[in-house]
Amino acid sequence: MFDGSEFRVFDEVWRYAWDEDRNTIPARALTDRAVRTWRQRGKGMDRMVVHYMQPHDPFVPDPELGTYGSVDSFGREGFGNLWSLTGYTVPRERVWQAYRDNLRYVLDDVTLLLENIDAERVVITADHGHAAGELGLWGHPSDLLLPCVREVPWVETDAVDTETHEPSLEQPDDIAATDADEAVVRERLRDLGYAE
Repeated sequence: MFDGSEFRVFDEVWRYAWDEDRNTIPARALTDRAVRTWRQRGKGMDRMVVHYMQPHDPFVPDPELGTYGSVDSFGREGFGNLWSLTGYTVPRERVWQAYRDNLRYVLDDVTLLLENIDAERVVITADHGHAAGELGLWGHPSDLLLPCVREVPWVETDAVDTETHEPSLEQPDDIAATDADEAVVRERLRDLGYAE
């Protein structure tokens, strides 16, 4: 089981910066922690991974779309999630607009991150692609072999710390005190579409 011991610093921001109203981790929380970590420890670090949840639903700019359960239930448990409902009870144009707006939302924070760390090489990528109506499909079910789901963007750039952002989010001193119990973890994973 993965416990983070492979990393010099392993900061599980979701444990203490979860937004209960939006049912996700705000992009700014991750940006703040990444900037602070890089500035405090960056001299001895040669790389860092920052995993933003967006553009994954729930969509921060359109919270009324909510969360709709596991994307992997697509086609197996009927109409129970946003992607199964797209084009039926939820207009496809609204979903696609919300997805694009969520992508813009997170890319604004990626830009802020790139302006507040020093790095000769930065890679911006994703853990999966996304179907947006190809063959009538939406989302990213694990068994969908479409190129739009399997191929991911890969952008290389650099970053220069202009010190224009001062992070406000601090990691709690006693992270164990913020440890979520198993039921909460399962609920959060479900909110993000990773669990049934």
